Amino acid sequence: LMGDGVDASTESGQKLKKALGELKDNLVPISPDIQKAMIMDLLTHNRSTVQGLTNIRSLGAASVGETLMAEARLTNGQTKEVVLKLLKPGVDQRAARERAVMEAIAQEIPGMEETFAGIADQIDRELDLSREAANVEQAAVYRSANLGYLQPVKTLANLGANQDFMFMEKASGGTVKQAMNEMAAGGDKPVQEGNLQQVIELQDRLKEGEMLSQRLESLSRVWLKQALFGKGFFHGDLHSGNMMFGNTQGQEGLLTLIDFGNAGTLTRAERAGMLKLMLAAENRYPQQFVDTLATMVGPKSQALLGDADKKEQLVAQVSELFADPTMSGSQRMMEAFNIANQFDVAVPNPITNFSRSRNMLDRTIKDLNAINLTNWQILEA
Repeated sequence: LMGDGVDASTESGQKLKKALGELKDNLVPISPDIQKAMIMDLLTHNRSTVQGLTNIRSLGAASVGETLMAEARLTNGQTKEVVLKLLKPGVDQRAARERAVMEAIAQEIPGMEETFAGIADQIDRELDLSREAANVEQAAVYRSANLGYLQPVKTLANLGANQDFMFMEKASGGTVKQAMNEMAAGGDKPVQEGNLQQVIELQDRLKEGEMLSQRLESLSRVWLKQALFGKGFFHGDLHSGNMMFGNTQGQEGLLTLIDFGNAGTLTRAERAGMLKLMLAAENRYPQQFVDTLATMVGPKSQALLGDADKKEQLVAQVSELFADPTMSGSQRMMEAFNIANQFDVAVPNPITNFSRSRNMLDRTIKDLNAINLTNWQILEA
C-alpha cells in the first residue's frame, strides 16, 4: 500500500516507488524442504481424490502464501494440470504478533483504532484459504454478464480446500501487469525510417493494448454493477497482478480474475451509501459526501460528526481536496477518507476496501491508456 501511494514526481520518489514495487514482486517463497513436507501432508490427508502431484513449479510468492503449478494424478486415473495455493507456515502467528504491535500504535492516531481493526480482521480472513475458495464460488456472479472474455478463476471443488491449501484451474496467459510491461517495452523511441519490423511490432502492441483496455473497462462496469446493484459481492484487490490476460481455445483476450483472498460483500445500506459517496466525489459535492459518510460510520464517529464546528472543518478540507482537477473520483474518495481519519472518524472496512479496489482498477486503466497513447503517437509520428 505504501508503494502505491508514493509520490514519484521526484527522483527520490521514483527510486522509493521502484524499490517498494520490487519488494512486492519478489516476496520470499516457501523453502523447498518445507514446501515438499506440506505437499506430502496434503496428499496424505487427501488421498480420496489426489494420488500424487508431479512437475511442480512455483508461479510466485505472495505475502501470505505461494502459488504452484502441478500435474495432479487423480484417483479416477486422469491427469489434470492444476494450480495449488499454499499458506506460508507460521504466517498466522506472525500476523497475530504484528497485529498486537499495530493496534498499540493505532490507539495513538486519530481515527485509526477502529479503522485498523477492520483492516486487521480482513487480513485474518485471508489467512484461511477455505474462505478464499468460498469467495471464488461467490465470484460466479461475474459470469452472469455473459461477456465470454471475462471470468473468475475456478476452484476444483472435488479436490477440496482447507485453511492451508486450495486447488484451482489454470488461468490463461500472464498477468495484466506483465502484459502492460510488454506493451511499454518500446518506451518512447521513435520508429526508425524503413524499419518495417518495428512498425509491425508497434501495431501488434497497440492492438493488444486496445483490446485489454476494452476488457478492463467492461470489467469495471460489471464489477460496479454486481457490488452496487447485485448481491453486493466484490473482489477487494483488483490490482494488475490479480488479473490474467491471454488467449485460450476459441477465445482471444480472455480476462481472468484471480486471488480472491480479499473479497467482501456490501450490505444493502452500504450499497446505497456507497453510491451516494461516489456521486458526491465524482460531482465534487463535499457537503453531500460528509453528510453521507456520517450515516455510515459507527456511533463514536457519528458523535464526532455531530459537532457542528468539527463537521464544518471536515467539509472545508474535503472541499479543498475536491477542487483538485487532476484527481479521479476514486482518488478523491480515498483521500477524503484519509482526511476523515485525521478528524478521528473511523471509516468502516467494507467501505475503504471497496474504494481501494476501485481505485486500483481505475489506476490500471489509466496507466494502460497512457501506454496506448504513447504507442499510437510513436506510430503516427
